[in-house]
Amino acid sequence: ELQSDVQRIFLEKQRRRQELEQGIQQSLERQSELRAGLSDVDSQLEQKAEQRENLRREIAHVLDNSDFYPQLHAQAQQAQEQLVQNKKRADTFKEESTTKLEAYQENKLFMYLLERNYGTPEYWAGGLTKKLDTWVAEKINFAEAAKNYNFLVSMPKAIKQEVNARQKDVDDLVDKINAMEEEVAERHGLPAVIKEGEALVKNKNSLLSAIDGEHKKANQY
Repeated sequence: ELQSDVQRIFLEKQRRRQELEQGIQQSLERQSELRAGLSDVDSQLEQKAEQRENLRREIAHVLDNSDFYPQLHAQAQQAQEQLVQNKKRADTFKEESTTKLEAYQENKLFMYLLERNYGTPEYWAGGLTKKLDTWVAEKINFAEAAKNYNFLVSMPKAIKQEVNARQKDVDDLVDKINAMEEEVAERHGLPAVIKEGEALVKNKNSLLSAIDGEHKKANQY
């Protein structure tokens, strides 16, 4: 009976070893198949990348030799440069106007007359107050100061409107350029090639994940 038990244990170990060896072999064969598939996908990706770049060069050639694209591109670049300059001027004016406005706002006599709407139809005062207000206005040259103050207050808004208008010009030109590029690209089949490339990348990632899974499985035996 003891000999029978020993033989049974031996056979069980032998069976288990065979199962392990078979599992490892199957995993290695599966990894080999997956790596072969990965190599094929890599080859397809290289071909697809070359096809994509060839199409892009062809599309660029068509656009550069079209009647409108080069002109639109030049207009967009010029408009963008003008927009950058306008934004810089706007920032500079805002900084300078803030400093100048602070000086006006710290002038109590000027702010007093400004808050009373002096020099406008809304101003009203009688007798001595009106005479004193007029004397102060002449002393600090309120009419000229108010003109400059109102300019500093209103100009940033006007400049911002101008910048927004220039931004819209740039956006409109860019939209036209993008539409032309998309139309030519579609005509030459570039979006489809890009989509095919993305599908190959997804397939490659799946294969890499599967290979990693089989490698871990083999290490567990």
